Amino acid sequence: MGPLKYLALLAVLGTTLVSALPEDVEHRKKAIGIFNIVKFPNEVCISGSATQNGTCYTAEECSSRDGVASGTCADGYGVCCIITISCGSTSAENCTYLSQTASNSPNVDSSPDDSRACTYKICPRDSSIRRIRFDLTTFAIAGPVPIDVATMFNAGAVGNTVAGSQTLGPSVGQCNTDTFSISGTRGPYPTICGMNSGQHMIVDTDGTTCVTASFSFGLETSSRSYTIHALQYAEGHTMAGDPGCLQYYTGDMGTAATFNWQGRADLISSVHLANQDYNVCVRNNVGSCRICWSETNAAAAGAAGSFAISPLAADGVAIAGVDATCTTDFVEIPQGLAIATIAAAIDANDGVDRFCGTLLAPAVGAASLTVCSAATPFKMRVVTDGGEAVDGTAGFAMGQGNELSAGAAGDAIGSWGFELHFAQVGCTN
Repeated sequence: MGPLKYLALLAVLGTTLVSALPEDVEHRKKAIGIFNIVKFPNEVCISGSATQNGTCYTAEECSSRDGVASGTCADGYGVCCIITISCGSTSAENCTYLSQTASNSPNVDSSPDDSRACTYKICPRDSSIRRIRFDLTTFAIAGPVPIDVATMFNAGAVGNTVAGSQTLGPSVGQCNTDTFSISGTRGPYPTICGMNSGQHMIVDTDGTTCVTASFSFGLETSSRSYTIHALQYAEGHTMAGDPGCLQYYTGDMGTAATFNWQGRADLISSVHLANQDYNVCVRNNVGSCRICWSETNAAAAGAAGSFAISPLAADGVAIAGVDATCTTDFVEIPQGLAIATIAAAIDANDGVDRFCGTLLAPAVGAASLTVCSAATPFKMRVVTDGGEAVDGTAGFAMGQGNELSAGAAGDAIGSWGFELHFAQVGCTN
C-alpha cells in the first residue's frame, strides 16, 4: 500500500472513531448508566396500602427481608417494602408491623412453644436509636374485669350494694384474661388490655438493648385482633419525645385518653385499667407558654362528662377533687389553675397538682373547668391503683378516693377513666 492510500485509510478510521464517541459528557454517563449501582436511603415511604407505610428498599432487599412490595420509591429505583413479623420473631428494621388477624376463639396465633404467649422483639437498627414507638393502629383483645352493676347494686336502689359486693370491686380494671406489655431500658411500663385502637406507647432503649412486646392470651373466647406499627427514633428526634414519656404529642391541639377508654356509650366495659403509672407529654411548641386541659364532653353541674377517675361524694353527684383528696387514682397536671386565673399565676407558681373525682376542675366543686398549667415541660401523669373499692353502706357505693359510683342512668361512674382535650396557649394570651 502506497503512502497516499495509507494516509487516506487512517483518515477514514479516525472519522469513524470520532463519530462513534458520545457527543458530550452527559451523554457518556447515560451510555454507561446501566452498569451503575443505584443507592438511596432506606427511609419510611408511602405504600400502596391505605393503612400501612413501608421502608424503601430494592426489590431484592425487600424479598430478602420477607417483606411485601407495595408501590415504588426513590424515583422508581426502589419498592415500598412492608415488613410484618410473626410471633417469636425479631426485627431490627424501622417501620415494622406486628399483626394478628381477627379471631373470636382462644386459639389465636402464639409462639411456637404453644404457651399462649406471643412475643415480638424489636432491636435498634443502630446505636443512635433511643426511643421505639408502638402505634396501636388497631387493637382489640380481651378487656379488663368490668363493672358488674347488676351484682354490685340493687336495681332501683341507687347506691345500695348487695351482700358480698365489697369483694368484687378490687378486681375491676384488672387485666385478668389478655395482657399486652412492653419492656425497655427505663420502665417498668404499664400492662394494658381491652380496646385501644389509636393509642400509642413509646419506650426507651440505649441503642443496643432490644425491646420486647409481649401478649398473653387467656382461654376465654374473645375477639382479638391488632396491627401495631413499630417506629425507631434517634436521640434528639423531634418526634421521639423525652425519656420517660410513655405517650408524646406534638400538635398545638390534641386528645389524650386512658387505655381502654370507650366513653359513655359503654358504661360496663369502659373502665380505666388498674396499676397504671405513666406520663403523657406534649411538645412545647414555639410561641406557647402554657397548656390547657379540658373534658372533651364538658359536664354541667351534677352531670357526667368525660373525666371519671374516682368519685368523691354521694351516689349520683359528680364532684371534682384536688391534691390531698386524690390519694389512689388521679392525674397530675403541675400547678394547674382555672383558665381565668392562669395569666396571673405564671410567675406565682401556685395552683394544684393532683386531680381526681368525676369532674375535672382545679378546685373541689360540682362543675367542669378548663385546667391550665405554665409548668414546663408540658406533662400529665396518670396514676391508678390495684382496683376499685365498694362501700357496703346503704346509700353509698364509694368513700373518699378510689370508689365506684352507682350505675344509674346519667350517674358518673368513677372508674370510666378520661378523654381530655389539650390546647397550647401563646405567651401573649
